[in-house]
Amino acid sequence: MKKPIALLITLLTCSSPKERQPAPFIAATEDDWAVYWEKIITDLTTSLNGMKNYFLVILFASGVVFSYGQRQEQVSILKMENRILDGANLLNADQKKSIFEVIQALEKSVGSQIGIVTITSLNGQPIHVFSRDKANLMKLGRKSYKDGILIVFALNDGLLRTEVGAGLDQIITNEVSAKINEAIIAPQFRSHNYAQGFYNGVKALKERIEKDRNLIGK
Repeated sequence: MKKPIALLITLLTCSSPKERQPAPFIAATEDDWAVYWEKIITDLTTSLNGMKNYFLVILFASGVVFSYGQRQEQVSILKMENRILDGANLLNADQKKSIFEVIQALEKSVGSQIGIVTITSLNGQPIHVFSRDKANLMKLGRKSYKDGILIVFALNDGLLRTEVGAGLDQIITNEVSAKINEAIIAPQFRSHNYAQGFYNGVKALKERIEKDRNLIGK
């Protein structure tokens, strides 16, 4: 936005009419002055019309920059790679897309954000520490509601954890989270159906949040 504003100031400065000094008073007749002021008014009107055109162009350009910036921001929030980080390579492109569609639907309908992270190994790091740090790094959830969720799976460690933002504590309780992990996600993982496990888990979280959306942030 700074460049169009700077350009506007420059154009206003450059578009001001040139200063004109009248001929010496002794040599100027009444008719001379009438012609002179008529020319001044004509030139000034032309300059103002030109400035009006500059205004239109600059305001339009500023609007385009602002709208494009907003559109970019909206798209980046919903990018699949910002929600599904498959470090363990458990999902193919179609599977990621299918899971992301559920994540995206929740964001559009309610605003709550779900992310998925898979890694090969925690390398001795406690999963609750890794999950918390990763959730903070990904900035999941709306700032005013703290309604983000991160599902983390460490393949070689066989560990699964769902990190729930404080704003969803009344909806996705420890009991609900454990039930979804144990009864919905884990059985699919044991059969190596990772995509189905994630899909079912995200869908269950989405349905629970949509049902009790009035409790978000409570």
